[in-house]
Amino acid sequence: MQVHTWPDTAQWDAVALASPEATFFHAPVWHEIIAAIYKSYTTATLQFSFDDGVRAVLPCIQTRPGSLLRGRPRLKSSVFGTYGGLISNQPLALFHEDRIYRHLAGLKAHLSIQTNPFSSRTLPACFSCKETFTQVLALQAGQSPAQRLSRGAKSNLNQARKKGVSVRRAQTD
Repeated sequence: MQVHTWPDTAQWDAVALASPEATFFHAPVWHEIIAAIYKSYTTATLQFSFDDGVRAVLPCIQTRPGSLLRGRPRLKSSVFGTYGGLISNQPLALFHEDRIYRHLAGLKAHLSIQTNPFSSRTLPACFSCKETFTQVLALQAGQSPAQRLSRGAKSNLNQARKKGVSVRRAQTD
């Protein structure tokens, strides 16, 4: 297994496009936006390449550099409550995951992985896990999500509209 830190964005993007579990928050452009807005954050993504053609990417943001006085660097697979976690261009066999997670466990960094709740992957027992939850709103054609909101939520939505927040249907992926 070869490990590349800060992989070529074209290769990273190709893995994100091939992975059914990838979201916008796995894409290089999201990490570029975060690093451009928050000057103390940098992209610290890891790519794992195997001889059988399998490539996996763990998109990461480094939120604190490591040094003698600061301690270990802090890496997050997602920031601001977005989905992160491992993605791959092909399904990962157990030995792929085992090698990747062994590598991650051996990093001299504090690593936080916020996984995609729709992912079939689970973190191995060597990682300490904190339970979180995700709420999903099923949208049906012809039905406005606002129809099912509580009175308070509708009031908040109206306040957001008055302050200029807008929601529109996406035209492309």
